[in-house]
Amino acid sequence: MKIDAYEKLFLGLTVVALACFMGALAAAVNRHGIRLPHPTARVDPAALRAAPPPPFDQLGLVDKGGGAYDLNLLAAMWQYEPFFPDKMEAGVRVPAGATVTFNVSSPDVIHGFKIKDTNVNVMVIPGQVSTVTHTFDAPGVYTVLCHEYCGAGHHRMYFKLHVDPPAAAGADAGRAGGES
Repeated sequence: MKIDAYEKLFLGLTVVALACFMGALAAAVNRHGIRLPHPTARVDPAALRAAPPPPFDQLGLVDKGGGAYDLNLLAAMWQYEPFFPDKMEAGVRVPAGATVTFNVSSPDVIHGFKIKDTNVNVMVIPGQVSTVTHTFDAPGVYTVLCHEYCGAGHHRMYFKLHVDPPAAAGADAGRAGGES
């Protein structure tokens, strides 16, 4: 079987391009530590309501000390607990420079978890714990929303994350919805 010279050239260029792409992926993983979000644990979706396992037995913001926080959330139709319905705008407050680890799971259907204007974007799948960490260096108000259609109330599935300037954070840091 005879292969045309142009065909050989394009096959060769294709192999070289694929090798370059594979090399770039390997460098991203090994050298820079870039990884896709993946489930960090498995949970029984029914137990999330009846007898929630850690960390979901303590929903909301948990101060770990040293500027580190855990924010444990349930994404359920059509809300992020504990922020629905009266605390969506008040949300949660952290000081600028805080590193927040988000632990999110769902007892019902697939949801999304996206923080606008950041690179935080994970799928929330029933039975899995999605964990992602982000450091909020810039003060401002960040909208956290569900980006996966989850039913009729999907458009109301959000809350606000307030990152306060260091001087203003003081006594308000770590308070969810303006309450202690």
